[in-house]
Amino acid sequence: MVADKDAVINSMYTQTQVEQVVADAVAAKDIIITDLTDENDQLETLRSYYFYGDFNADGDVDAADLSRFAGNYGLTDIDIFDDEDEDGFTEYEGDCDDANINIHPDAEELCSDEVDNNCNALVNEQPCI
Repeated sequence: MVADKDAVINSMYTQTQVEQVVADAVAAKDIIITDLTDENDQLETLRSYYFYGDFNADGDVDAADLSRFAGNYGLTDIDIFDDEDEDGFTEYEGDCDDANINIHPDAEELCSDEVDNNCNALVNEQPCI
């Protein structure tokens, strides 16, 4: 049965055409792997910035990074477990803007707003709507 299928394929396509399809598929696979590797590298870099407190990823933990905590020093009633915007996510669960119901880890990334809608530390990454 396999020989019959091979005969049909061989009668429909030349060896050069088959080789070109295979080469195109391999090239497409390589492009996808490169893109995924690059995106993973970006995420790892941002993750390391955040780990050390460099929230704006400029390579330095400075006043700009600490300003996100301004006005909260010494307060004991701050609760990262409260869902302020009632979107189903707390700060503890990864909500990077708990004052905005449209920004949370399950949100779709919007291409037009220059905001990290899905709280993955990337702005307007693909795919976005």
